[in-house]
Formats: sequence, C-alpha cells, structure tokens
Amino acid sequence: MASSAIVLAAAFAGPLASAHAAQFELVYEGVPDEAMPSLQMAVDILAPCLVSDVPIRVRVQWIERGPSGFAYQAAFRNRDFLPLRDVWYPSALANAFAGERLADQDDINIFFSAKTDWYYAGEEAIGEKQKDMVGVMMHELGHGLGLSTTTFTPWQGDPISTLGMPNEYVDYFDYSFALNEQDGTPSVYDSLLRLADGRGLQDFENGSIDLTFAIANPTIHFTGPEATKANRGYPVGVVPLSLSHAAELPRQPEPMMADNGSSGTTRRSNDPLALAMLADLGWTIAPECRTWGEG
Repeated sequence: MASSAIVLAAAFAGPLASAHAAQFELVYEGVPDEAMPSLQMAVDILAPCLVSDVPIRVRVQWIERGPSGFAYQAAFRNRDFLPLRDVWYPSALANAFAGERLADQDDINIFFSAKTDWYYAGEEAIGEKQKDMVGVMMHELGHGLGLSTTTFTPWQGDPISTLGMPNEYVDYFDYSFALNEQDGTPSVYDSLLRLADGRGLQDFENGSIDLTFAIANPTIHFTGPEATKANRGYPVGVVPLSLSHAAELPRQPEPMMADNGSSGTTRRSNDPLALAMLADLGWTIAPECRTWGEG
C-alpha cells in the first residue's frame, strides 16, 4: 500500500545523540508502507553523527523506471558564510553553516526503483539478489549531503565529459526544487578530487576528451585530510568515471559510498570513511562519531 504522508524523522535519541544532532524531515511520495521503517532506520543511524540546528528536508519518491537509488540536492554558492568561493554547497550543509534555512524547499530528493528486489528491516535473512533498503538509503543520503560529483560522461556518442553542466542523467528526474545554475561550477566535493600528479578537475577544459581521461584516471582520489586519516593515512580512491563513489579495497569492509552496493549484504552502522569525507566538505561530526585517528 503506497502512502504520501509526511513523516517527521527526529534524530535518534540514543547513546550517540548530540545536543545539536541533525533532524531529518522525510516526505514520502508513493513509498510502500513496508519500506518506511527501513528508511527511518537509516536516518536514525546517520542523524546523530551530523551537527546542525536546521532540519534537513528529504523527499523520497518511488519511481517505476530508473536506477535502484538516486539522490540529488538543492545547492548554494558564494554566500559570505561558505568557506570556498565558486563551488556549490548542498543546501543542507549551507543551512548548517548559516544556522537558518536559506530557502523554503526540500534539501534532498531521493528516488527508489519499484522494480528493485528490496530487503526491508525486520524481514528474514536477505536474499542473494536483494538490495538492502537501509544501506541504500544511507548511501543516497551521503550523496544528498554532499558526496556527489557534477561530472558526467555520456553513454553514447563521443565520450566528451563535462563538469557542472546540464546532462541527461540529472535531467531525467523530476525534482521538488529548481536545479542550481548549471554553468560549469563544480561541487565542493569536486574541489577535493585530484590526480596523482596534483591536477584537479578544473585544470582540464570543460567539455573535452582530456577531462574524460582525467575522470577515468585510476589515480583520481579524494584529498580531504579527515578522510585520509580515516583511511589510515592513505589516499582515498574514488571510482573512475563514477567519482561520487569510494573505491573498494581487498580485504576491507565495503564502503558506505561504494558504487552500486553489493546485493545480499546489509548495513546497520555508520562508515567512518564516509563521515570523514563529510567532515572534509564542512560538516561538523559529533565527537562520539569521530572514531578515526590522527594517522
């Protein structure tokens, strides 16, 4: 049974709760009742680790066609309280910096496919081909909170990549907010991506094969100092051509931000690497959740 009810998802008041732990306000569109507890569980896991005085508005939509999960965010740039100029900050983070809501709109839109074989919290053991709704929701929230590139390489025709420009993937979905101006401005996440030789994405011509080679370069990585600490002092690899996702390493747990997370596995805890990456974007992480060291 589908529902369009508004659900206010307050931050979980458990042992990790902070005095200023984030609150999420969830709006459901067409979401089956059986999916809602899993979405709530994902919020309850993540919310205590984020510090913000401004509730984070998330609209969750059930769609018939599209990927298993996709998230996109409203964004702001060049406000006096934002640390960097000429980059887009997700509105949830910009609101946290400002200490007030900058616009009366949703911060994040998340889309889930009705055709995916979902595993919901409380069911019996997950099937080999099922996707864990809790883990995917946490992953998509990570994107919506800022772990998201603006790069795009087309699937057909010449592989000419762009940065911060209109593209067929982002434009496929219907959002509850107007998209930010797509004029070549990168996201704050993009500003922290580098090749091994030190070049960043903006060192390449926008709309060029050279940018494609940069995006596909196996040495591309996320340079945030907190994430490097959380990765035991090693560079944090991202997935070439899919830069919003953390690279997987042998004999290591699957990152929360892994590309198209594995079927048949569940996640019921935060990923220190993802939290550290959010800290590098500017999020204040609750002290209880800062489990990575100084290495």
